[in-house]
Amino acid sequence: MATKKCNYCQTEIDSKAKICPNCKKDLRNWFVRHPIITGFLVITLIGMVGSAGTSSTSENKNNFESGFPDKSETVSEKKLAPEKEADKVKTVKIGEEVIVGDVKWKVLKAWIPTQLTNYSGPVKTSGKFLVINVVVENLGRDLKSVTDLKVVDDRNREFISYSGSFGLNNLGADALYLLSNLNPNVPYTFADVYEIPADAKGLTLRVGDLEFLGSDEGIVDLGL
Repeated sequence: MATKKCNYCQTEIDSKAKICPNCKKDLRNWFVRHPIITGFLVITLIGMVGSAGTSSTSENKNNFESGFPDKSETVSEKKLAPEKEADKVKTVKIGEEVIVGDVKWKVLKAWIPTQLTNYSGPVKTSGKFLVINVVVENLGRDLKSVTDLKVVDDRNREFISYSGSFGLNNLGADALYLLSNLNPNVPYTFADVYEIPADAKGLTLRVGDLEFLGSDEGIVDLGL
């Protein structure tokens, strides 16, 4: 009679024995001892193989039908190109118009004055002042309001309107008032003043669509 050693107690037993008569351990392999788990694993494996095969076949079919499988990414990029061009912010110079949404903007002039004065005399600053004259027109049908505009320099520093603009002289136009009403198709000319650092340069004015949650923007290069 052929014999074998029990894997657990090392006793010589019948080679065909499934249970060790000495230590009573089950000598069958793991898969035989756990038929339910084994069946589940087999079904899962078959499903994964079948799914991978179906996906591969479908992809190959689509590539074959297109005729240009290696150019699909290029085609997609070309389709997106016009959208990317449209998303670019338009930049204009002084004297040029830029339309943002349904609002038309034009900076008439911009300068760095040597001195600004008000009713009490010269106005002091630790930096320098920037004055701009702007004409804006509401091309839509609803009333809009002009708020503080923003100036940005070449270091991406942002500056808002000077809080002491009221009463300043020789601005070229009336100073901008916060939330000035802008009726449809009535151009409005105003002056805006900014107090900026002495080393600020590469100045640009950012103009928008004057919507409450608007994100459209145009850029005017002030040439300073």
